[in-house]
Amino acid sequence: ASVVMIEAIKLLEGNLWTLCQEIWVTNCSYESQLQRLQVCRGMEKTVAEARIKAQGPVEDKIKRADVIINTDGLMSDTEHQFLEAWARLMEQ
Repeated sequence: ASVVMIEAIKLLEGNLWTLCQEIWVTNCSYESQLQRLQVCRGMEKTVAEARIKAQGPVEDKIKRADVIINTDGLMSDTEHQFLEAWARLMEQ
């Protein structure tokens, strides 16, 4: 395939990222993360907070990113950002 996408939350914590041509990172506020884990996954607040904390600082991931997609807004906003980044990738 000309393009292979890997969705891996721990991608940057190992060496798998060295095989990637581009790193895309999604980012949203702590509050959004917390709310989504509670609403979508039914987690208690303390469990959701522990899950977020276990992921490591998002700032470290952003430093390595070639593309940052902000997911704080509407799904249509996220989709628009993805499609723009995808179009740029396809032009390469």
